[in-house]
This record gives sequence, structure tokens and C-alpha cells, in this order.
Amino acid sequence: MAVQAANDTLTDADRALIVQEVQQLKQGINDIADNTEFNTIKLLNIGAVTPPPTTTLDIAISANERKTVGYIEVKPGGTSLLEIFCDFSAMGNADYPDLNIVGPNGEIYGYVGSYLKSSSAQTINNLPSASSGTYSGHGSKIESFIFHDPKPGKWSIIIDYTANGPTADMTLNSNYSLNLPGTTPPTVQPPESLIIQKGPNAGHRMELELTDARTEALGIDGLDLSSREGADKAIALLDAASGKVSSERSKFGAYMNVLEHVQNNTGAYKESLTAAESRVRDTDIAKMSITLSRNQLILQAAQSVTSQANQMSQGILELLK
Repeated sequence: MAVQAANDTLTDADRALIVQEVQQLKQGINDIADNTEFNTIKLLNIGAVTPPPTTTLDIAISANERKTVGYIEVKPGGTSLLEIFCDFSAMGNADYPDLNIVGPNGEIYGYVGSYLKSSSAQTINNLPSASSGTYSGHGSKIESFIFHDPKPGKWSIIIDYTANGPTADMTLNSNYSLNLPGTTPPTVQPPESLIIQKGPNAGHRMELELTDARTEALGIDGLDLSSREGADKAIALLDAASGKVSSERSKFGAYMNVLEHVQNNTGAYKESLTAAESRVRDTDIAKMSITLSRNQLILQAAQSVTSQANQMSQGILELLK
């Protein structure tokens, strides 16, 4: 597709369609890198990853206070629906605060802004940061915003408490990860290699170096095929990424060959050890049969000689009579 987009026989509209398909392909590459795992160990993604998201926050706000209580980072290619709910049930039947949302373009949804500020439930299409938005719950225990196709970026959450009542306790919920203002979402660094114990003794091990096969690590995350110049640069980036993928596949192929040789050697070792154990533990039937036959012959011969000796002594006694 990069080669096609590098030709001026394609129009800008044609390239726009190619860009859409490339976005889907990159998402597919990232899905493979993120989901390829063994026993929960990521094999193709050694970059920093975000731990399971916090989708519920307990918030307290004082009377006559307006403050940002949290934010949500919407990533490119995320879900097509952003839901934000605020539960004021802990306040009883008090004068409830207002929930407001600031989109990534800076527009404000709710009573302190210009969008979705009606006291009745409503849905508006073609919002600055979403294809549509729905608001409901003014003056009730549950107040909510739902945005379809939210734009990537930072969505801030503002609570406006204009009453003179006591401190308001509430619970914030979302289908996205909720973060406290002024903080950076924590990350966890997964292992960059695996240690395989390949023998029965200490030190009999090998190290398997993992890799990062996401588009960002391959250098193709920022491909721009919307112009001929961008497509020409993309060809070089894709060539380099293809070389890296081939190199990593060769590395993992070498690991597989080593482990297959270890397996074959272990199988031969096991067979030899079993044979040695059987020689020590099991009876040699042929040898024992021959020994038994020989002992029986010796016994029979001894009995025969004894019988003949007795007969001779009896014969001599008969002659002396």
C-alpha cells in the first residue's frame, strides 16, 4: 500500500482510504504483540504497560467549591464509547453537585460550559470531541455523560458544588481508567528475558531474550501515506521494520532449535538411565534359569551318589552274614 500511495496516479481521496486501512493493520499488529502470551507473560511486548485500570474513584468536595477531580486518557483506537457516571447516593437527599466534562479540545460539557447543559436528558450530535453525546440525571443521585467515538486525548472531570451544605461525598465511575489530577498513570515493566531451566543441576539454564513487536518499536507507528512524499518515506521505514521482524523470527527460531536439541538429548539420557536402572534392579531371567538347571542337576547327582553308597554298604553287610 505504501508503494501504491507513492504513485501520483492515486488521488488524495484514494490515499485517504489507504490511510484508513493502514490504521487497521497497525492496530492488528499491536493486538498480536499485546495478546501473544504464555502463562500471562507477554512475549512480544517488553515495553512498559499500564496495570489494570481504576474505574472507580471516591471523591469528597466542600461547599461552594469547583475543582477538577480526575481525568481520563482516551488512546487512539480505543472503544467507541466513553461513559462517565457520578453517584451522589451517599449525600442522601441533599442539593446535589453538578458533573462537568472537559473534552480534549477544551470545550466543556455540563452546566459550567456550553454543551449538554440542559436540566433534562438530551443527546447532541457532531460535538467538538465526539460524534454524539448524551446527558442525563440533573438533580438526581446518578448523573451521567455518554460520548460516542470520543477523540483521543485528555478528558477532565469537574465537580461544581454551589450549595452551602456539608462536604459532599460521591463515587465516580467510568468504563475507562480514571486518574487523579496531577498524577501520571502508573506503569509496570514486564521482564525483557526468560530463564529456562534445561537440566537437572544448578546452572543448567538458558536465557530467552524477548522482543517488542509493537508498531512503535518497529518504527512504523507514525506512517503517513496521505501524500506521495510521506509514502516514499514510509517505504524505507517498512523495509527497516521488515528486517527487524525477520531478525527476531530468526532469533526465536534458534531458541526453538536449541530447546529441541535439549529435548532430544534429555530423551536419550532418560532411555539410557532407564536401561541402567533395569540392569541393576531387574532379574536376568536367562541367567537365573541356567543357574537353576545347574543346581537341580547337582542336587540330583548328589542324591544318586548317596543312594548308591547306601546300597553298597547294605551289600557288604549281607556278605558278612
